[in-house]
Amino acid sequence: MSQPAAAFSSLHSLVIPTSRCGRSQTRTSRRNAGVTSTACSQRTLFARKSAWRTQVLAKGISLRSPRFKLVPQAAGDLDFDLDALTPDIDGDLKSVQEEAGAVFSDDSPTVPLTFGNDADVIDAMQKGMAVVDRTHWGRIRVSDDDRIDFLQNQTTADFKSLKPGQGTDTVFSTPTGRTVDLATALVNENSVMLIVSPDKKDELMAKMDKFIFLQDKVKLMDVSPYTCMFSLLGPDSYATLARLQAGPVIDAPPGTHALLNFNGTPLIVLAGGGLPMISFTLIVDESVAPDLWNLLLQSGAVPGGEQAWEQARVLSGRPAAGKELSADFNVLEAGLYGAASLNKGCYLGQEALAKVYNNAAVKQELWGVEFNGE
Repeated sequence: MSQPAAAFSSLHSLVIPTSRCGRSQTRTSRRNAGVTSTACSQRTLFARKSAWRTQVLAKGISLRSPRFKLVPQAAGDLDFDLDALTPDIDGDLKSVQEEAGAVFSDDSPTVPLTFGNDADVIDAMQKGMAVVDRTHWGRIRVSDDDRIDFLQNQTTADFKSLKPGQGTDTVFSTPTGRTVDLATALVNENSVMLIVSPDKKDELMAKMDKFIFLQDKVKLMDVSPYTCMFSLLGPDSYATLARLQAGPVIDAPPGTHALLNFNGTPLIVLAGGGLPMISFTLIVDESVAPDLWNLLLQSGAVPGGEQAWEQARVLSGRPAAGKELSADFNVLEAGLYGAASLNKGCYLGQEALAKVYNNAAVKQELWGVEFNGE
């Protein structure tokens, strides 16, 4: 019996077993100027997977299913307003990061590639505290009266079940249920902030704008240029958040967020830092971002760059846009069940996903592979 092929990339370090073939695919920001799978029955696919798993295990390689499970969370009401974000003021975050040893690439001159301590960062995420600059991720503000209905119809999560101060992960998908991006949504009294992947902000804003008609009361605004965003990861993050007086978020479910004050400017603290571990997201006006970064380092956070983030992403099983998330795979094949509602009603891609789910027709799944030895 032939075994299913596996799409493996040394850059992605994730494996996707498929029915007959292996496949995978590989930023613009303000700061910087085909193979088709053959379907088969679930019984046949199970047999092939079992044979493949047996052969892999016999070679001393351990398999694990991804630990990343997205679950929309609910939390108590928090009354605050994201509209309080202040105008764009140039800061000097890069200089502060260079003092901490940051190395930048020519292609991304404002995104730290590494601080020369990637192994220490991974260790701190598990036993201490690490901080990663994710400012190059997109932040889109969706506002006006029809914002909830609009997002309910455009993405996979059930926005009508959320209250201000709550959040959820949601997927932008194609009409056929294929993945475009995995986003995080922060529901506010007067708006919703979407955190989207690098290189996806402009595409998603154009995609949403195409579905805003004359009678719709929906406004889109890119707030990325006015803000910086950090992920704080690891068990020691709790003490640092207590120092920032982020009590409502410390022990709250992922998605809970609160608006605080930092040096006289708004600071958004979100439970959940983009990876399935103890983590938080901090969004602050860029004028005080260097002060916040220094405070986090003075509190014991180990600074990490893109290389460490990518390693942690793969280790924790979080799929990424342009890699494991692409037009080649649908939302369920990517394992994003917790970010998709199959019973909230019609939305872009819902019919295709419901058909796949109801017919048990998921042809491929996302897996991680761990190799023994060096």
